[in-house]
Amino acid sequence: MHKLDRGCNELNKGFTLVELILSLALLLIALLLIFNIYFLGNNIFNRSVDQGDIQRNVRVAMDKVTEEIRMADFITSKVSEDGKINGKSEYYSIGLEENKLVKKYSEEDEEEVIAELSDILFKPKNGGLSLKISRDNYEIETEIPLENNPSIDIDNEGTHVIYYTKR
Repeated sequence: MHKLDRGCNELNKGFTLVELILSLALLLIALLLIFNIYFLGNNIFNRSVDQGDIQRNVRVAMDKVTEEIRMADFITSKVSEDGKINGKSEYYSIGLEENKLVKKYSEEDEEEVIAELSDILFKPKNGGLSLKISRDNYEIETEIPLENNPSIDIDNEGTHVIYYTKR
C-alpha cells in the first residue's frame, strides 16, 4: 500500500488553483505599481519639457526685442495724428496681438511673429527701457540699455505696444 500512496503524491506535484490565483494577483499588483510609476514619470517629464519650451520662447523673445530696440533713436507708445513718429513716416512697432509678439514696419503690411506670449510691458527706467515678458506662469524682466540715448515718450505705467525709429 505504501507504493500506491507514494505514486499519488508524485502525481499531486504542481500548483493548486489558490496558489495560481494568488500568484497572478501579486503579479497584477506589481505590474500596476510599475505602470503607475512609469506614467507618473512620463507625465512629469512631459510637463518639464513644456515648461522648458515656454522659458526658451520667452528668453528668445526677450533677446529679439532687446536686439531690435537697442539701436532705436526715438521710442513712444503712440503714433501722432499725421501717422508719423518723431517726424518720420518710417517706423517700427512691437506689441502683442492675439497672444503673439509681433514686429511691424509702418510702410508694409507684413508682420513678423516673434513668439507666443501672455503679456508684455515696456516702461521707461533710468534713461533706458524696462521690459517684462510673460507666458503662462513664467515671467522675465530686464532693463534694455539704449545705445543712441533716444527720447522715450512712454508713461511711467508702461505700455504693451511701442513704436520706434532707427537711424
